[in-house]
Amino acid sequence: QRITDQMALLGPVYVSVDLAEHVPPCPYQIVEDQVAEAGPLGGLSAAFSRIRENVVFVCACDMPFMSAGYIRFLQSLIRPEDMAVLVQAKDGRIHMMGGLYRRDLAGKMQELLAQGKHRLKDLIADLPVRILQAEEIGEYQSVLRNVNTPGDYQELLRTCGQEEKS
Repeated sequence: QRITDQMALLGPVYVSVDLAEHVPPCPYQIVEDQVAEAGPLGGLSAAFSRIRENVVFVCACDMPFMSAGYIRFLQSLIRPEDMAVLVQAKDGRIHMMGGLYRRDLAGKMQELLAQGKHRLKDLIADLPVRILQAEEIGEYQSVLRNVNTPGDYQELLRTCGQEEKS
């Protein structure tokens, strides 16, 4: 909820899911996968078939520190030739979520899915993509933090000064 509320400050929000029945009622547009078990690329492809915006911010549901300020920051950096704006972590890994993508990528998404390819890295291969280094996003580095495991969640609660409620 916190992530979608931040995104809603800047425009329409689409929630990409495998099946709509897996999502509790929410005020945002739910988009079901059109290709089963195609991972994030399948979800993006389904969402991109519905959106009308030319540049779309894509975020994973496990990034609780996402902020409207970070999204605005990325929007200020995208150039006309950039098909995406992403961040490379200090460990060299590119954060495929938490970045901007042009709607023009929809066709390539469909092609990759037809070839049985589901990796987001395949989507940006051989395209003009702006890759920012972690240092370039300064104070926003924490927005890319993922919370995936019970241990990550416990650390998040400690960081926020809360205890888990049973």
